[in-house]
Amino acid sequence: NLKQHRVVFGNNKSVDTILGKKCFPAQVIYHNSGDTFLIKYTREPLKMSSPLNYFVPGFPHQTLSLQVVARGGNGHFYIRYEVGDMQVKSLPDELFSIPAEATVRYNVPLNELGEFW
Repeated sequence: NLKQHRVVFGNNKSVDTILGKKCFPAQVIYHNSGDTFLIKYTREPLKMSSPLNYFVPGFPHQTLSLQVVARGGNGHFYIRYEVGDMQVKSLPDELFSIPAEATVRYNVPLNELGEFW
């Protein structure tokens, strides 16, 4: 559950710059799993919310970098996400339209939805 976490703020002297914004380190520790994410956040305003804030619900600052430690068969590896660009753009309406010839089905069993189910 991503909502059950605590944030341990890092050293404010350890400043990084992402998207031209000053970023500070913190750890996010999830109570249920004990998983820890290392984040870098900014206190400066952005034009929109960072998509990485999804991983730290209720966090009052914008998260611009997130590093996850994953455990594999022979050790640990790191996955790092960093916001590289944020833009407000209009998308064409046809991107969200369903073609008239599309077949609509309801209550489809999972095994009929494809190989990933």
